[in-house]
Amino acid sequence: MCFFRSNLFSSGCTTNSYLHRLLQTKYRERVLGLILVSPLCRTPSWTEWFYNKVMSNLLYYYGMCDMVKDCLLQRYFGKRVRGGSAVPESDIMQACRSFLDQRQSMNIWRFIQTINQRHDLTESLKQLQCRTLIFVGENSQFHTEAVHMTAKLDKRYSALVEVQACGSVVTEEQPH
Repeated sequence: MCFFRSNLFSSGCTTNSYLHRLLQTKYRERVLGLILVSPLCRTPSWTEWFYNKVMSNLLYYYGMCDMVKDCLLQRYFGKRVRGGSAVPESDIMQACRSFLDQRQSMNIWRFIQTINQRHDLTESLKQLQCRTLIFVGENSQFHTEAVHMTAKLDKRYSALVEVQACGSVVTEEQPH
């Protein structure tokens, strides 16, 4: 979430968090604060890059198949919400699966391509001059990114909140 002096705001989770930090560094005087959920700030690791390449190839050649849906849902949600053999899939998982069925696979393919081509923003983190609150789930694939980012920010103006038993989308898994 990004608060502007013009009373506009928007939310930022994972990749959107990356975009909000770019916006803040360009328009410092207009941003009052950032609330980031499982933010990304570095270039993708080799394993993340490879994982994204496999997903993008599946999307390109097979479209939105069940394997791609499972990969995306596993990336963003924790085990408890995803369910399993003993625990049924949660309502949010069923809604997300339905939502993914309605999306054009080429748009998701473009999204994955964009994630894989992101640049390192570590140096620009030192220039952030607004208050920053970072939420991340303890089981998030982006947990190390959030910890790295928090270490690079000014401790007087930033805080990290680690939410237990969650994946990357903590606001959906534990909204309370």
